[in-house]
Amino acid sequence: MNKGLTETICTRYNLHRLPEAISFIEDDRVILKLDTSKIMEDNMQDGGNAFEGWAIVAHICSGYKDVILDVNEDRDYCLSDYKGKYVKHGHWCRFLYRAKRFSEQYKWFELSNEHKLEDIANDFVEFLRENTFINNVPTKDAEETDRITDENNVEAKLAEGSKLQDILKNTIDIGSGLVHRQLPVGLFIEKKERDTAIFTNGHSAIDLWNRNDNTINVVELKTHNRMIGIITEVFFYSNYMLDLVCENGLFELAKGGTERGYNELEKGLKNVNGILLADDDKNGGFYSCVDDDEVITILKENGKDNLDYYKANYHVTSSVEVTKSC
Repeated sequence: MNKGLTETICTRYNLHRLPEAISFIEDDRVILKLDTSKIMEDNMQDGGNAFEGWAIVAHICSGYKDVILDVNEDRDYCLSDYKGKYVKHGHWCRFLYRAKRFSEQYKWFELSNEHKLEDIANDFVEFLRENTFINNVPTKDAEETDRITDENNVEAKLAEGSKLQDILKNTIDIGSGLVHRQLPVGLFIEKKERDTAIFTNGHSAIDLWNRNDNTINVVELKTHNRMIGIITEVFFYSNYMLDLVCENGLFELAKGGTERGYNELEKGLKNVNGILLADDDKNGGFYSCVDDDEVITILKENGKDNLDYYKANYHVTSSVEVTKSC
């Protein structure tokens, strides 16, 4: 690990240490290396897997050097036998999708081929282009909880009336459309079945979203949960929605369903906004790296005119009333 760059990152963002699963090698460029086994086993928003945020941070702290993403071992799942390879490897498939999309959208970022990562990611996206993939349709209302401190409860409050619009009005106008919760982001080849799942499913869902004319607004919500992985989540969900609702997107929009606002989705929508939203409590807020406006500025500079990102705070009272942050 390059101590110079690591120390610079820790000093700038007041961090004690970086996740053990990531390492940096700095020369004329920066190599960001991840643990392949951890990618396979753990959620994408885990600090050791959330390469998007760390790549931006390394880009800034190295003096805007190019960043190369690598893994520590090959995991070459062949395309000809997706049921035995891609299915039930949802974490890995989402990683390949994210890695490819990030390399396409940020000219200072690329994939290494030392362990075949670039080739495997290219093959995976080609696999997506050559086959038919559909999302999963919500079949019931979003689940509720009685736990006052639960993020789920805050999420439900934010979906009431115009609360989310009021909180975001000085950051972005999301229109007056209804705010919906927990939109599933699974992906299946041809039809939804257990043995056709390509991405993780189950509880994988967008926290809050709404439609404003031809734009989908995607909100990743955090309550007392500081993590750099919020960047990973909003990046993945925003790109997923682009591929789901835009005319030339890679995914087919599954038919049917009215729960959680699903009937508002249609193929041919134009834009997606990804919104990072965190509480302003002293024990909450954004992770120090995410709180850096320069990080969000770089995230926004993706070369796409139909994808943008925003960041905002909200305030929660002891009775779980949710208001605009002062």
